[in-house]
Amino acid sequence: MLIYVLFVLTIIILCFTYSVKKDIFHPTCLISLSFCFSIFCAILNVENWKINLSSLTVEIIIIGLLSFILPSLFIKVKKDKKMELNELKEIKISKGFTFIFLMAQFLLLVLHITWMEKYMGGFSNLFDLSLMKKFRFEKSFDQTIDYPFYINQGIKFSKALVYILTYVFINNAIFKCTKKKKIKIEFSVVLSILMFVIQTFVTGGRSELILFLIYFVSLYFYLYNFYNEKNGTRIGKNLIKIVLVVILVLYLFSITRTLVGRTSNDGFISYISRYFGGSIQLLDQYLKYPVPKSSIFGKETFYGINKFLGQLGLINEKYTIHLEFRSSNGIELGNVYTAFRRMYQDFGIFGIIILNVIHGTIMSCCYKKIYSSDKVRLSLGVIFYFMLLHTIILMPFSDFFYSTVLSINYLNIIFYMIIIMFVLKKYELKLRR
Repeated sequence: MLIYVLFVLTIIILCFTYSVKKDIFHPTCLISLSFCFSIFCAILNVENWKINLSSLTVEIIIIGLLSFILPSLFIKVKKDKKMELNELKEIKISKGFTFIFLMAQFLLLVLHITWMEKYMGGFSNLFDLSLMKKFRFEKSFDQTIDYPFYINQGIKFSKALVYILTYVFINNAIFKCTKKKKIKIEFSVVLSILMFVIQTFVTGGRSELILFLIYFVSLYFYLYNFYNEKNGTRIGKNLIKIVLVVILVLYLFSITRTLVGRTSNDGFISYISRYFGGSIQLLDQYLKYPVPKSSIFGKETFYGINKFLGQLGLINEKYTIHLEFRSSNGIELGNVYTAFRRMYQDFGIFGIIILNVIHGTIMSCCYKKIYSSDKVRLSLGVIFYFMLLHTIILMPFSDFFYSTVLSINYLNIIFYMIIIMFVLKKYELKLRR
């Protein structure tokens, strides 16, 4: 069957990219590894889903992978200097301004919960799985619910703050570990993350937590290896760490399904394999039974931009980012079709090539700039790069780079980050040995 051929080809691509880049967190290795995992999950369900991939499905996935990878192979990282251990620095930030930011995050969260309580008809209804599932569909799919302005901004501010504080915490924890000092639990970081988690569950989803975990893990390995004078993350000793982290993340993702109204009774393996492997079978289903093309330019690919144009009245049609649901052999698989579905639907095979070349080149250039530096800096560029890694890791699931990152929402998040970073740097942001 062609799915086994596809799996072997992706394994070969992964081995090749790792042998060249020697860093499992390099964009080319990440996309290869992610597709290997997704295809493996699909293989676990070959019989249940009656998988019989078409040659077109295999061609699109391989072409999409190579389009992303090949240009990146010519972008090489040259690191002429190495940071000495006595140059490692601890980041000290103003406790006063951190407290002010945390209070702002807390107040915005309270306003969010208060609004949800009124809309849901009582605080206890926030824990009613059926009602939360209904709310999630009405908000996200039917788009019949609009958050007030302050809630939308509160969600963005919370994300900006927690990502910055997380960077400071990871940096300082590794610094103290290297200096053999006692690592203290930063209350401000724990509190910010806790509020971020609560706010995410109140919205009825988990996706932001997955994105945060990807950010946390990738940033940790980057700073840890930098401080230990290693260029990149080799599989070797890090393999056990990476595997354990992946298992933990997937397990948390599985057990939290009921908190957001997911009613699947599948076991851990069945749930994860269906969630992350279903996109491969769904892509094949879409290619065999396509949907009509739209007259809107980049309707699926550039959703974030088109949504903004719609708010300006330049596009009359209002539509959702979510795609149609499909089943395979009577089993509901969902509505995700890998990132390549949106590109192919809007622009065909040449669109897949061009868009992936652009995406891969941008991420590899950013990787080069960050990893070529001879010292670590708390900068918006570094934070934003690791925020964007999910656009690579989740490509077997769906597209996030063109459909969501290219949007006013992300510009708002960056705006809040700039403000927070400016205040922290201007007022008592210190680097201490």
